[in-house]
Amino acid sequence: MHLPGHTAGHYGFYLKKENILFSADIDLVESGPWYSSASADIGQLINSVRRIQALDPAVIVPSHRQVQTDNIQKKLQAYIQVVIDRDARIFDILQSPHTLPQLGDYKLVFPQAGNIYEVFWERMTVFNHLKHLLQLGLIAEIEKGVYQQV
Repeated sequence: MHLPGHTAGHYGFYLKKENILFSADIDLVESGPWYSSASADIGQLINSVRRIQALDPAVIVPSHRQVQTDNIQKKLQAYIQVVIDRDARIFDILQSPHTLPQLGDYKLVFPQAGNIYEVFWERMTVFNHLKHLLQLGLIAEIEKGVYQQV
């Protein structure tokens, strides 16, 4: 099943009879999903997790973490809530104008970011939030590279 959001081409595999979902990179870690690629889409990610919630699988088998069998609905909600909370935090910050580097300095994804890779992935994640908030019409690019609530 197509589960876009993590990346545009992200797929999982659902075994209906067994009610098992091989969720690939939707791994239910407490720190939330990774959606830092150029093809990631926050709206699609939220929809993909909602789709999994509607399936209500008995077992989730992610590619990178342990098999999940307990409190799956609660874990799915907590997992996607990380994204929703970051979206809300960025929206709140954008009461005043900010650039992408300024937003990256808040370290919403990698609080201990200490190397160039973490700084890059931080900015990519924030950039994907900016795209999402722009799509929702909640923010505007008021000048080249400067964003603010509308």
